[in-house]
Order: sequence, then C-alpha cells, then structure tokens
Amino acid sequence: MGAGKSQVGKELADSLCYPFIDLDKSIEAVVGSSITSYFSKHGESAFRIMEKKVLVEIANKQDKFVMACGGGTPCFDDTIQFMKEKGKVIWLNPDPSILWKRLVMGRQERPLIADLNEEQLADYIAEKLKERHPYYAKADVVTSEEQATLPFILNWLSHAKN
Repeated sequence: MGAGKSQVGKELADSLCYPFIDLDKSIEAVVGSSITSYFSKHGESAFRIMEKKVLVEIANKQDKFVMACGGGTPCFDDTIQFMKEKGKVIWLNPDPSILWKRLVMGRQERPLIADLNEEQLADYIAEKLKERHPYYAKADVVTSEEQATLPFILNWLSHAKN
C-alpha cells in the first residue's frame, strides 16, 4: 500500500517487454465495481477470496508478466507461496514515513484506511508492516526505497533467472 508497486511494475514490464497487470484493476473488471465498493459491500474476507481467485486465474493464463499486487495480497491463504511458485516476488520496502506521506492524501480510495486520521494512519502503517513482515520477508528480493530502481531490479533479475 503506497510502496510504488504500480509505478515500478510498469517500468519493469516496459523494459522486459512483458504485459503489466495491476491486480486491483483486474479484480475491479471481474466484479464490476471499485475495490472500495466491493470491500465495503462484501467485507475483507470476501475480497481476499476474490483477490486470490483473480490472481490464480491470471497466473495460470499468462506466461510472462509483471504484476502489482495489493499490500495484503501475499498475506492470506498462503498466496505468497503461490506467487513464488509462479515467478519472482519483489518486495518494495520504503521507509514508513514515506508510506505515510504517500497514503495520507489518497486514503479515501483505500478501504482499510479511509476513516483514519493522520495519527491513526501512522499507527496503522506500523502495525500492518509488523503484521505483514513474515510474508513480505519471503520475497525473492527485498529493496529499500533507494534500491527500488529499474537498474537494480533488472540486474537482480538477470542473475536470478534460474
């Protein structure tokens, strides 16, 4: 959430000549509504089931692609293991203060944080990072904000093809 997955993902996909897939946009196409609307109508549990379903369908149909997933995607139903079996998983890991700056202005579009004030948002980010760390740490590569550059990721991928 707010780590820059879509931006870095698009750049990576372009450089590799692979399609770029935004998982949230794919879910919206399947359910016919926004993530926010679906989430508020059906709840997080139903959303996570739909999220995994759409992820699996895409991964089983596509050969090579770059996907930006939601921040919670790898943390449910052993999804991180599925993702690793299907390809390489990169964790973009910016400092929490950077996440806060990115999320504070656009939080209305994010159902998990839409109703939080600025202090609650900072606490939420810290809590979610702690909670999600065991899943994120299973990524094939972890990058800091400074490392999350196209040259760094391409270099890593060129050495990790096996």
